[in-house]
Amino acid sequence: MSFIEKGNDLLEEASILAQSGDFEDATGYKELARTLKKHLQDFTHRLEATRERIESTTKCYHLLDKSYEWALEAMKYVASMKMDHSTTLEGLEKLLRSLELYLRHHPAMTEATFASMSELAQQLQNDKLLEQCRVAKARCVETNNLLNLRLGTLRRAKEKMLREQNLQPSNSFSSHIEALNGLMLRILIR
Repeated sequence: MSFIEKGNDLLEEASILAQSGDFEDATGYKELARTLKKHLQDFTHRLEATRERIESTTKCYHLLDKSYEWALEAMKYVASMKMDHSTTLEGLEKLLRSLELYLRHHPAMTEATFASMSELAQQLQNDKLLEQCRVAKARCVETNNLLNLRLGTLRRAKEKMLREQNLQPSNSFSSHIEALNGLMLRILIR
């Protein structure tokens, strides 16, 4: 049984005694019951405020952990990309599809998430936690920019490679021209 429950039980007993009339002679008990009730209400209020503070702190740290985890996993993904595959069109397409799929399955943290973290830290009046929220947001924005930069670079490289392939004569066409040149050379030599 908690102390709050014990205090409530004592107040209930005092109330029963007061109603029965046995309590009228003991004015000291009445005062004690009033004091106990006041202290119990104050304690319950402080306990609830502390519980809410702990819940808010826990939620804020959970969001912080999620944002740091997202940034770390995204950086690991970027580091794992095999850019030596980008020398061929097939390799570029594979990297591009892989990155697009990664971004679809691991979206960046939203502005609403960062706003919620900052709001919680401000409500808690915790400057260190607020600074951690700012750092986490900066890290996520930086990581998201890196992912988008890599995505843009891969797309431009693919477009450039496609343009270059379209400008180069195809192998069958160039071998056909070489055969014609050889034939013309033989005709001229005769």
